[in-house]
Amino acid sequence: MKTLVCFKTVTDWDGVAESDWEQFSPGMDLSYAKTLINCFDESALELGLRLKSQAGGPAECRAVTLAGSLPASYAESLYAAGYDEVIVLGSRQREFAQRYTADTIAAYAAGKGFDVIIAGERAGMADTGAVPFLIAQKLSVPVLSQVEDLTFSDGVITAVVQSEEGTRSIALRTPWGGAFGGAGTSGGGGAFGGAGTFGGAGTFGGAGTSGVMLVIGNSPAVLRAVNLRARLKAREKSIKFIPVSLDEKSKECPGPEPPAGPERPVFTRPKNGRVCAFLEEEELYTRIFNEQSKAGRPPNVPAPPDIPASPNVPAPEERVKISKRVSVRWIDPMPYSCYLPESAITSFIAEWESCPPNCTVLPDTPAGRELAARLSAKADCSLFTGAVEMELDAGMALLKKRVCSSSLIWTQLAVYPLVVTFSGKIPEGVPLTRMAAGTEKPAWILDERLASVSAPLEKDLRNMKRVIVCGIGVKDKKNCGMARQLARILKAGFGLTRPAALAGFGGTGEIVGQSGISITPDTLITFGVSGASAFMAGAESAGRIISVNTDGKALIFKHSDFGLIADAPTVIEQLLRRTGKGQNLRPKT
Repeated sequence: MKTLVCFKTVTDWDGVAESDWEQFSPGMDLSYAKTLINCFDESALELGLRLKSQAGGPAECRAVTLAGSLPASYAESLYAAGYDEVIVLGSRQREFAQRYTADTIAAYAAGKGFDVIIAGERAGMADTGAVPFLIAQKLSVPVLSQVEDLTFSDGVITAVVQSEEGTRSIALRTPWGGAFGGAGTSGGGGAFGGAGTFGGAGTFGGAGTSGVMLVIGNSPAVLRAVNLRARLKAREKSIKFIPVSLDEKSKECPGPEPPAGPERPVFTRPKNGRVCAFLEEEELYTRIFNEQSKAGRPPNVPAPPDIPASPNVPAPEERVKISKRVSVRWIDPMPYSCYLPESAITSFIAEWESCPPNCTVLPDTPAGRELAARLSAKADCSLFTGAVEMELDAGMALLKKRVCSSSLIWTQLAVYPLVVTFSGKIPEGVPLTRMAAGTEKPAWILDERLASVSAPLEKDLRNMKRVIVCGIGVKDKKNCGMARQLARILKAGFGLTRPAALAGFGGTGEIVGQSGISITPDTLITFGVSGASAFMAGAESAGRIISVNTDGKALIFKHSDFGLIADAPTVIEQLLRRTGKGQNLRPKT
């Protein structure tokens, strides 16, 4: 079995100087800041090694990245861990160029007989989340997203994925053979499934075989540690550098070389505008209970004046502005979560082509990004993922998203036609087009079953006015359960940070932040959350933030309007007691 794992080293954004953020531009030298392999790619690298060790025999596993400052220590670690080859493509790194990245990796992979390509869900500065889907589209291979674990036994790869219903176990047929998306492969005339081919005369993987793209979501897998002896032995191996020559024309937002003039992207530092007021416990309790409806407020708890939303945080209705002269179509790919059936895609694209709008908007989810990649390729138009604000006017669209773990705002002008994935709330009254359900079982899936049923999410966090989020500081699952109960009493949504979810406090579908969903509630209440940039990327658009943490220097207080330095579980318990529903919360010791 041959496996290719895509990875990328990224900058530790919390280590970048404020002066560099103020004058940021793509390609700026940030080498003084620490680099690391992003969490999704690290999981992908480990899962690739697991497949190799379980397959045994002549199994081969390669790691590939684009040109950049790949430290020799990273290559040594990968070789020492078990990788057969570490490959660097191209002569220089290109940030904010998702199609260039996808085309480069696809050009390398085509015709080399890989059974599986594995990639992390998001990587890099732009955090577009679209590159794996663009690679799959370019190579005409199916995609399975939100993968948490992989095993290999008796010639079959079994993927554990997170879906709306719970954890699913999916057995994959590799190589599965046949063509995907029509009689041909992509890369010819720019249309998906057209008559052209990419990288050879057959399907992906060589004559008569096809692989599968696996996109790793919130997996607990961590790249294995290696000892000094293995690292010293790995120094005998060197990185393989491969030059790349591609057609520079690419429908980017922005392109590999940002264009001059009005379409040139602009990067600005977001204005936080929050100054945290530290409260006493009684004041905090009063503030939190004020977020309840009047009918639900506990007796004898006075209602303080309303807390104003923080400045520089646009209201949900201000995040989308659409001119009447622009045709817009909002698409919901539900109920699909981990893969889109080909029959459903084919049917939908045919219907969509009959009357294509100026702008097509999908949710910024794995299914949304996959369908967006397919539609943008079909229409040969620009693709912009993860937008948090849109102003669609006649002739041009003004789009904004947060990048570099929300350290910057990327503002981009784009021409129509345009495909966008949007991470904010869908405006009220907008007609949604929902995809029809596919009827066939994909040829590349041998078996599929629901391995475990997750407790259904009580509410869609993206549409909640109040949200409670717990971090690793709540200490354990029982304390987290108290916070869930409090959320129900306050009629609030409930979410987790990534570390808390991977620690078993809840499901990965509840993650808020860069590796989960973005929320825009009127009020966000956090318990035991550190406030790292990866979390704030999905939470800082809240109207007001109230935080509880034992560390008075925690980053979360820099992003909060009100704070309390206290033990989060104790505060949660006291809040429940004040509602009259907190008796016997903890087992007696």
